[in-house]
Amino acid sequence: MVKEKQNPKEWEIGDTFYYQAKDYNKELNCKYIIFIKSGIVNNAPLFRVKVTKDSKLPRTIEELESIDYARTGLVIWESRFLPLDGNIPDRQLILERNKVKFYPDENGFLYIYQVSIDIKSKRSIPKEWGYLGKFDLSLPKDEFIPFSLGNIWGFIWNIGKNWFFDRLLMYNSEKKEYIEHAKKRRVQEIGAMKLILSYNSRNSKEEVDELMDIITAVK
Repeated sequence: MVKEKQNPKEWEIGDTFYYQAKDYNKELNCKYIIFIKSGIVNNAPLFRVKVTKDSKLPRTIEELESIDYARTGLVIWESRFLPLDGNIPDRQLILERNKVKFYPDENGFLYIYQVSIDIKSKRSIPKEWGYLGKFDLSLPKDEFIPFSLGNIWGFIWNIGKNWFFDRLLMYNSEKKEYIEHAKKRRVQEIGAMKLILSYNSRNSKEEVDELMDIITAVK
């Protein structure tokens, strides 16, 4: 890591790092995983991620822009308003959050493109990472950003990087093997949301039905 970037507390939005995957999976082998700092949550940096198509390291903004962002997580449509805030009436919160533009796919899934990595000191910077520079890149057009950034999946590099690679392969593979499982989850999430609203004593049955109409309507 270059000397100027040895303190993660001084990393800026757009600071871009790279890691070359090796000895994990033939689909990722020798490809570069690009980490672009996008924010911070719980004192740890958030990153959007790109994965190169081959073993060539991109170095210019044009080369980086030509690479698609990688999905790092999935949210079921009916769970998009979570977490609910016990201090704000459910109806008020849902109506306000419903003003946000969402971009579900044909199955009613929303995709997260960020990940949190527990890098809070020089010692916790992955030794295999290199620094590319600071870039002002365009953002993924269909990105879902949870209303609580704490809902973005995160991990400790040395412990969880293989799980992270698993997620990259699962959510970005052309096979889309996660789809059927997620469809079953969607049915469960509808029931779970109705249960959550029903347990709140401030919601009448009529209000629960009204809110569920909003929650389940895909727009």
